[in-house]
Amino acid sequence: MCETKHYAWGEKEEGEKEKEKQSGVEIEKTLANKPPVRSIARQIAAISLLSVVALAFIVTYFVYTEELKETIETVTEVCSDSHPSTDKFKKTPPQMVTVWSFNISNPIGFLNGDTAEIHEMGPYGVKLDTIKKGVDFSESAGTVSYNMYYEFSEKLSNSCDGCRLSDRVNIQNYGYSSSFASAQHEGLLLLGMTCTTTQIGLISSSASVPLCSSSERGSPSATCRCCYAVNASDPENVCNNVVSKTSKAGGMVSWLSKYDNGVKLSNESSDFTLSTGAYSSLVRNVAVSEMLWGHPSSLPGLLAVSAAVSSGSSPSTDYIIDLSSNLTQDMRDACYVSYCPSISEVSQAYMSSGVSALRDVECVGTVPSRDDLVAMGLSEQRADDLRYLEGVDCKPFSVAIVIGTILTLDSGSSKTCADGSTDMPCCLTSFQSSAFSLSGAGLGCMQWVSGLSQPRRVYSNSEAEQFITPSPETVVYTACADSEDRFRQKVWKGETEYKEWFTPNTYTYPNMPWADPSVVKLGLTNPSAGTTSVTPVAGYNMVIRKPRGVTSGFLDYQLTDGEPESKEDDMWNLYSRTVVRTKWDKTHLIDGVEVNKFKPDLTLATDTADKELRQRAGELPYQNMKNIAYSAGGRPLIMSTPLFYGSEEASLSQSSNSARASASTTGVNLYRTREGYSDDADLLAEPELVTTSTWTEFGDSVYAGHVSIEPASGVALSGDIVNQINTYTYNCNPSLDSTCGLFYSMYNASDPLCYGPSSGLHYPCSAYNIFTPKVMGEKVLPLFWLRLDASIPDLVGKSFRFVLDVRYALSILVIIVPILCFSGIAFITTKLIHTYKQGSTVYTYPDTTDDLLK
Repeated sequence: MCETKHYAWGEKEEGEKEKEKQSGVEIEKTLANKPPVRSIARQIAAISLLSVVALAFIVTYFVYTEELKETIETVTEVCSDSHPSTDKFKKTPPQMVTVWSFNISNPIGFLNGDTAEIHEMGPYGVKLDTIKKGVDFSESAGTVSYNMYYEFSEKLSNSCDGCRLSDRVNIQNYGYSSSFASAQHEGLLLLGMTCTTTQIGLISSSASVPLCSSSERGSPSATCRCCYAVNASDPENVCNNVVSKTSKAGGMVSWLSKYDNGVKLSNESSDFTLSTGAYSSLVRNVAVSEMLWGHPSSLPGLLAVSAAVSSGSSPSTDYIIDLSSNLTQDMRDACYVSYCPSISEVSQAYMSSGVSALRDVECVGTVPSRDDLVAMGLSEQRADDLRYLEGVDCKPFSVAIVIGTILTLDSGSSKTCADGSTDMPCCLTSFQSSAFSLSGAGLGCMQWVSGLSQPRRVYSNSEAEQFITPSPETVVYTACADSEDRFRQKVWKGETEYKEWFTPNTYTYPNMPWADPSVVKLGLTNPSAGTTSVTPVAGYNMVIRKPRGVTSGFLDYQLTDGEPESKEDDMWNLYSRTVVRTKWDKTHLIDGVEVNKFKPDLTLATDTADKELRQRAGELPYQNMKNIAYSAGGRPLIMSTPLFYGSEEASLSQSSNSARASASTTGVNLYRTREGYSDDADLLAEPELVTTSTWTEFGDSVYAGHVSIEPASGVALSGDIVNQINTYTYNCNPSLDSTCGLFYSMYNASDPLCYGPSSGLHYPCSAYNIFTPKVMGEKVLPLFWLRLDASIPDLVGKSFRFVLDVRYALSILVIIVPILCFSGIAFITTKLIHTYKQGSTVYTYPDTTDDLLK
């Protein structure tokens, strides 16, 4: 059978042999077809692609690493309003706060000179929303300024069973005590309500200066002596008696203290018509929410507005009056209709019952929620304006109703409302009622006592903000600042300023008169030390350490070697206008991310020079306590760790009264009421006295707090900021303040007071020298402590870990992928070479060819 094969012109079959002659020698040649061009192109393309992929992974890794470095700087250093993290900076995610409050369980005993028995209550769960308004970046100055506004809401799921922020506690009235930063003590406070400044200044003058008559006291035109310092022949006109608790001024303060939920001391009457007994303002009963976020008061309203009006019309005067007037209007809208008797009702009761009807007036209830106010008939807009008052007691507004009724009943009275209206009740800038022998200014004006956690519970809108004092403008350094300023934290009173203001010229260690109003008043005459900075600016405002940036090497999961930029630093405490010295504790992992744990430095100084240095910096009365009266406008406040943890053992009893020349051991006892500090901890069968063993039992994990910071970014990934706020009782030392010597009694060895005996006299033991002369000065009384969750939001934490995972995955892939690519390139190249070899022409020479060619 025949087979026919067809070839193209010149084509030979593969494997076909043919012969040719080379240099006269016949050689056999085997032919092979060449591979197609398309196959060669595909192999070359594959090699090129693999080369590009390998190079791309290598480049991507290094580009990503560089961009990661820039991203960390960008995210943690907001520098302008156009920055992508600015919105997060303006409104940070909600944070959780847990609060424990303290209650003086023996208020009568404490006011009569006994040791204060103070019980811990809580916990109370609170959600905190933070908003910055008026944010203004200055790239040239490297700063950003803003006002900080807060909104707090109760979080029952984080509270103990039955614990509500409406729970009431007895606390030292820090609002009342703050008036002593200018008035210095109760005696001068009452003298100021009775006589003019000139008349008070003439008390210690020569005998030629005449004594003021009862009608001349307080008259600006009468130049006379307010009262006698000492005069055995005329005891009625001695200062002790002119402004005693039974005097007209004493009775008025006592009456106002009643409506401010002060403590009733006795049924003792006074020269004030409306008196219903003797009340002390030193201890006040408040809701936990009122202590944290503020409350209205009738007594500071009278004192502040009276001082402002008497000083003449000035911007500060108008400001105080406007604030009191606006608050009074707000209280009228929130309380008057629903919780108070009307002026017409009280007037009718007076017609049948006389003055007793005025004495019985009382607003009973608390300002309801916004929705309830709307249901009561207020517009939604007005209800929004009054949200900051939610939960406050309406009782102080009773004063405005009583005074309004008196001026309505007395047809011959005169009055001027601060808001320009004639509607009663109102805040009175001046009034006169001959029928009731009342005149003056400021009575019925409500004054806001700022909270100790934040001044207000909520700033709901611009209308509400105009009625209440905003937070001081904050100025913070940004990434645009000079290198020496970046990440530098500023405080209200730095150590230098504190030393200049806090330490009097007569200072001799260790006898620092830290609790004497005369010393505080001297310090407060100096101007403020400037602005305050909470933290360097960041997207979530939680960058509290200078970041190191990316410093780790190839194949390292972490971004740095784990070392912090600094192992000792000041950390701003959000609730106390001061800083806490912190120290690096250890490096550990949080979900695989390496962080540095910082804890407060609570070491105690043992060297005398170190102790003195701490005192001069305001660490008083015990170590690891910070007196912040100067940065708090004269309010007697001290910051510490909870239950004085980390301080000196003496802080738990405070039983020494040698500074008042007294042998008394009256002090302070603190008690725990629950087995632990979780929201489900059981109540103890009996309250437990706090001792150093309590400190050992719970330790740093509960009482000290911590912050864990990722070193490359400076961001806090977790932590608890823990802080306790305390108040204290002021002294009134006659050797430091001669006006304290105006109030004395004959020495009685069986019932001694303080600072005596000297010439047969002794003196009250504190600045509360009229109503409660046995209360000891220099006693630190805790108000509340809180724990702020400083952890970064979970979403941000996951994003942070995702970045680390991506970088680490890239570092692994940058090894594996190029190896695989280069292996593929080698394989394809070998195959290509082999293919070319198969497609070549093979020459076969005879064995004798070499000889023949020779």
